[in-house]
Amino acid sequence: MEDRPVNYYIERLFKHSAIYGIGDIGSKLINLLLIPVHTYYLTILEYSIFTLFILFYSFALTFYLLGINTGFIRHFLDKKYNKSEIFSSAFLFVVIYNILLSITIFIFSERLSKIFYDTVEYSQVFQYGAMILILESLSSLALLIYRALNHPAGFVKAILVRVFVILISNLIFLSVFKMGLNGAVLGNLIGSVSLLLVLSFEIKKFLNLKFSLKIFKNIFRYGIPTVPAVTALTLLIMVDQYLLKYFGFLNKVGIYAVGYKIGMALSIAVTGFRYAWFPFIFQVAGQKNSQKIFSAVFNYFNLFIIFLYLVISIYTPVFFKYIFPYGYYESIHIVPIIALGYIFYGYYENFMVGVYIKDKTNYVALIISISALLNLVLNFILIPAYNIYGAAVATAVSYIFLAVFGYVISQRFYQISYDFFNSSKTFLAGGIILIGNYAIGSQNIFLKLALPFCYFIILFLLKFFTKKDLELLKRLRGKT
Repeated sequence: MEDRPVNYYIERLFKHSAIYGIGDIGSKLINLLLIPVHTYYLTILEYSIFTLFILFYSFALTFYLLGINTGFIRHFLDKKYNKSEIFSSAFLFVVIYNILLSITIFIFSERLSKIFYDTVEYSQVFQYGAMILILESLSSLALLIYRALNHPAGFVKAILVRVFVILISNLIFLSVFKMGLNGAVLGNLIGSVSLLLVLSFEIKKFLNLKFSLKIFKNIFRYGIPTVPAVTALTLLIMVDQYLLKYFGFLNKVGIYAVGYKIGMALSIAVTGFRYAWFPFIFQVAGQKNSQKIFSAVFNYFNLFIIFLYLVISIYTPVFFKYIFPYGYYESIHIVPIIALGYIFYGYYENFMVGVYIKDKTNYVALIISISALLNLVLNFILIPAYNIYGAAVATAVSYIFLAVFGYVISQRFYQISYDFFNSSKTFLAGGIILIGNYAIGSQNIFLKLALPFCYFIILFLLKFFTKKDLELLKRLRGKT
């Protein structure tokens, strides 16, 4: 890639992040639409059980992939390797390995049900889960092809097909066939089948049924150090909900999950950014002005993530009562806390440039593991006293630590001079908006809805934007 002005790379990254974000928006919107469906057709206990099942599936997926996905994209981007050999070696290993894991889950499904739910009644849920995990792990590799080749539109189309199928399947299984909890899980299974079918056309292009042990070793060596990190990150996300059940708040799990998912909507931006960010790092690293580019990316990322935080925090109480049942109103209060945590998760993704460029992926495991341990300790302290509020605070604090620790470690390998002074203006502007929202109360809905957009006016008055910033934002607005 030839050297170009900084704004060229910012514009390109933003465009790809926005497209990936559309796919994640679709996924998150379907999840939000499914919440009222699930809470209407499932009891609070069943919805809590379903939430814990999703946590199990998310945790197990890490061991189904074993970091092969990370190693795959790293080598797929390397021009010295044949792309078909890279994909085939990774894909064939995952197929055989996953079949063995799923057979194991089938055999021990009753025991897993006993561990998670204190009863064998839900063993069939884990059997469905074993099938979902095979399908999702294979789909994960195929989706990486779109990311590596900078084809975000294909990625988004595949994701949107899956989420649409999941929504329709859930409506049919729950409202027509009255299948309850099994219907909700089966809807996810049908969605996973549809995703792999869509991706089968892409798989055929690169799958040649030739397994190269030498290539696979390289993929595995690069990816395996990330497994502890991904495991710890998954625990960081899910352990609070399981500990709510452990401390006797099983019925609160569903309530907490609603607030968590809304606060987690901020991850739409983070996920879209992350999908475009990893390939972008290696494409830009060789440029003369690479450090200036990475610094500028953080500045723009921070600008938009704070704006989205304001939208979520201010709009949620306004619209919540029109979407969710009364029994879940308590979850409104944890939304801003969870969303704050995801701001810092986004910062962590920005700061890890040095670790990835210098292939120091073993530090990823260290950073996330310590953050996950902190989260575990905080949950044990705060949940018994404050239940869902304690869990939310533990999550936010852990993500703040994740970002700070990630910054310190990554700077050791690759120095980037971030403009933290200018970035701090976004926090000042955001704080002013939140104070204004508190002062308005619930008296003037239309004024509350306009408040987040005043954020940009305040930043303009604080001289946050340069002339080049304004020109770039104008072009990005037009493209959006």
